[in-house]
Amino acid sequence: MKLTKRAMIIPAASLLLLSGCASRVNQFKDFGEAGVKYADTMNTLLRESGGVSIDASSALLINQRSGAIIGDDGKVKESDARKAYQKLKESDELMGNRLRILNDIAEHNQLLKLYFQALADLAGSNAGTEITAGTTGIVNELSKLNPRISQATLGNAPIGSLIGPVTELAVASFQQVALERELKDHAQTIEGELGLQVAAMKEVAAIWQTDQETIIRGNKTIYQEQFFKDKVLPGNWAANRKAVLTASTSVELADSANDAAKKLKTAFETLVSKGDKANLEAIPLIVNDLNKVLDLIELVKKGPSA
Repeated sequence: MKLTKRAMIIPAASLLLLSGCASRVNQFKDFGEAGVKYADTMNTLLRESGGVSIDASSALLINQRSGAIIGDDGKVKESDARKAYQKLKESDELMGNRLRILNDIAEHNQLLKLYFQALADLAGSNAGTEITAGTTGIVNELSKLNPRISQATLGNAPIGSLIGPVTELAVASFQQVALERELKDHAQTIEGELGLQVAAMKEVAAIWQTDQETIIRGNKTIYQEQFFKDKVLPGNWAANRKAVLTASTSVELADSANDAAKKLKTAFETLVSKGDKANLEAIPLIVNDLNKVLDLIELVKKGPSA
């Protein structure tokens, strides 16, 4: 009889262990998928953000040129032309620098994506040595990028100055020894890189809102002037008016980018510190925020036609 009970106890314990392992793997798999979607979505936003910034600066330059260069007699003033050229040169330099910063943030995103994929693989694999060798390389590349992004300025202050307080992470115990070792080696660094992401995306969202407001304001002026001044309205007038009014909602959607970055950081901290007991309720919320960002991008692509 004792042997029978023992035979029943061993499989039951094994099932509990397997259940815990499966739970852990699923947690990291879900987080890894959310991290991949985050990186892909934000990098699309960063590409569009560069275009929006250029469009906004072009709208301002056009207004400055028409007001500064051509006098009441219809002739071009040489002194004003020099000033306008200087403004164009300064704007080109500003936009070139902004694009470089956005590209650095996109590269940072891509590295985080690779790291999250590696964590998911590590949680469900015994090939710990090979995977951890790769994560060390990823973390080293993130460390090289960090100073460039931290010292860069998109708004009124360097991005690094906007990073919130650092959370001291206590790594939970995991059945997978290689996973636990990896997190003890690099989780604190990754938490810092996610803090940098939060600060960077906050600035990206802010300049997106400012640039979009500039573009919308300019396009609204155009369709209103056409309505009151043109004898015949352009064939695309109604469509452009609809696009401008619809695009106004994109200003609010930009906040979703910042929200997604903050929730991803919180989810990572929860997963690392609580392990199998982590409750990743934030994952669907992250995905929801990212879907809003994708909606925002589509709104901008449907902007007024020429």
